[in-house]
Amino acid sequence: MPIIDLGGWPDKRDLTAIHRLWALMAFPEDTKKQNQFITGGVSLLKNALYENSTKQQLSKPFSEEDKTNLEFIKLIHGLQVQEAKKKLELEYELRDGEKTLLHSPSYEEIMACFEKAFREGSIAGEMLFLLGQMNDENLTGGPSINKVIHIFEKLGTKEPRKDNNPANRRFWKEIVWPQYKSVAHLWATYFLWMENKCPDEYSLDSDKGLIGFLNVAEKFRKFITSFLPHGCKEPLISDDETWHPPQNLPPSFFPEIELPKLTELQLKTLKEYQAPQ
Repeated sequence: MPIIDLGGWPDKRDLTAIHRLWALMAFPEDTKKQNQFITGGVSLLKNALYENSTKQQLSKPFSEEDKTNLEFIKLIHGLQVQEAKKKLELEYELRDGEKTLLHSPSYEEIMACFEKAFREGSIAGEMLFLLGQMNDENLTGGPSINKVIHIFEKLGTKEPRKDNNPANRRFWKEIVWPQYKSVAHLWATYFLWMENKCPDEYSLDSDKGLIGFLNVAEKFRKFITSFLPHGCKEPLISDDETWHPPQNLPPSFFPEIELPKLTELQLKTLKEYQAPQ
């Protein structure tokens, strides 16, 4: 049973938690690419952390007369920056940063690889998202990957086609889904996050947002690991195939979000579906 490792988060604050999550979502079966992506991100953070002057950033909310408060805030801010730098330096050393980057592609190449993975992972998330919507509709014969692909073939995916990726049944069913099904619940949650335009307070850069995100993802994970396709005795994905949330993940106060209903066009398209022979 794989468990998501976010560097000890949420038991302790970790500046690399979101980098670790993105790395896992993009490269669920490639720990080398995960490490390259995280190390590159840590290097950028480490070198660029708070280059602007503290005074320029913090003086605006305070009047000239309120020197005591301003100096106190500057002191606290400075200590926070120093602590953040220490944590990033330690993370960089633990990952053998110099050696990792020396033997890695350029950061531009890593990001190009990540962007390709992002598009493919997004499609896997949309597939799970549609399965959940179909399940809510109580369709005759129930939801299925083939019905999802039928919608894709007729209506396309939300993620635009790029890099000459084939937009066809084989690509979606035999390449995208097998490669990302272990993290499809995370991508489906991201799809939901974007569809609902979640407020800034639930940004994934914040603890509050990350806690909410992972709690919603767990609901998607439990759905897909208990969902039995029509005529099948085993779930579409076994529990052991999926990435479980970090240990000690606190409950979220994120408001309940219902999946949007399938559109009339999607329902009409599903009525035209014929099971493959």
